[in-house]
Amino acid sequence: MVAICDLARASSEESGTENQIVKQDWHVGLHLGFSSFTSVFGLEVQHHNFAFSAGFPLAAGIKYYLKPDGHSWFAGGYFLRFSDLSGNEGGIGSGFRWRWGSGWDLDLGFTLGYGEKNEISGPGELITDYIRIRPIITLGYSF
Repeated sequence: MVAICDLARASSEESGTENQIVKQDWHVGLHLGFSSFTSVFGLEVQHHNFAFSAGFPLAAGIKYYLKPDGHSWFAGGYFLRFSDLSGNEGGIGSGFRWRWGSGWDLDLGFTLGYGEKNEISGPGELITDYIRIRPIITLGYSF
């Protein structure tokens, strides 16, 4: 009788851990969506609370997560280079990441950036400064 109870307890403990986040020192994730940190398609490498990201077209960023595993608030900085090489943008952003035990995660938030865009009109070059708020909406998979 004791052996049956121990077997039942062990199987319930195993099934309970399926959907839990496994604590890891490193997370590597692919992201697809719209973000100043990873652009349209990007890669994020996270070590403990810090994450470094790069994306295409030409984006790079660093984030700090309050909780390294699971659902967490984040904040960070980024740099964008426009695909036509006509300007740059840098800024800060924050948001919330939902991460499920299956490896999928969803980032939602906002960035505030300052940029310069070079425009050629007529005989000279015009440089336009701007401040822009952008949304963060990405779906990713971490492994």
